[in-house]
Amino acid sequence: MADATPSPPEPCPPEPSPPARRGRRPEGDARRALIEAAQAILAARPAGKLTVREVASRAGCDVALVNYYFGSKDGLLTAALEDALAELREVLETYTRRDGTFEEQVRRMVREPILALGERRHLPRMIIGQILLERGPQADRWIAALGMSQLQAVGGIVEDGIRSGAFRHVDARALVYSFSAIPAFFFLMAPVIERILGEEAVSQEAVESFADAVSDLVLHGLLAPAPEAEK
Repeated sequence: MADATPSPPEPCPPEPSPPARRGRRPEGDARRALIEAAQAILAARPAGKLTVREVASRAGCDVALVNYYFGSKDGLLTAALEDALAELREVLETYTRRDGTFEEQVRRMVREPILALGERRHLPRMIIGQILLERGPQADRWIAALGMSQLQAVGGIVEDGIRSGAFRHVDARALVYSFSAIPAFFFLMAPVIERILGEEAVSQEAVESFADAVSDLVLHGLLAPAPEAEK
């Protein structure tokens, strides 16, 4: 008699799975649903207060699927964080391509990630809360992988602009701090801003205005002054 192959727990019904975020192929499987449910919870509070039962309930899944796909709660947390980092790296890399004038490159590098994060508001809160404020070798590895690519992209564009005379002599590393901190602060503070100023203060239209204002500020400070006209 042939050996019976163990079957996994019954998969999630497709209906309660979270909707796919823009720019991602909808997979509709239990593993994806559990990752996105964990991300939604981690965006709101520390990992220590997350339970696998809550994640499974939010995803509409059998709780046994957490162990089946990830081995443990820690495995689920690692998968959720790595997925969020991969998504953020993809966003950043998309908008640091080297085409157009130096001014166009910088405007795109500042403005477009803010707009993209406006559609993925779980990412800044989750990554800062679960990675940047954590300690340990795994968090350090993730921070290094996230920071180096952005630092190198920003540094390359700015240094080329300085050599060409288009930009002032500035510290490219300092610009990375600004590019990272300004949008992160906006999205982290969004719940407070909304309570004080109302929902319209953090609407997608407000995000677009914020992105335009920040890119204008950066460019005004970065562009080299025009040479004085000859007398």
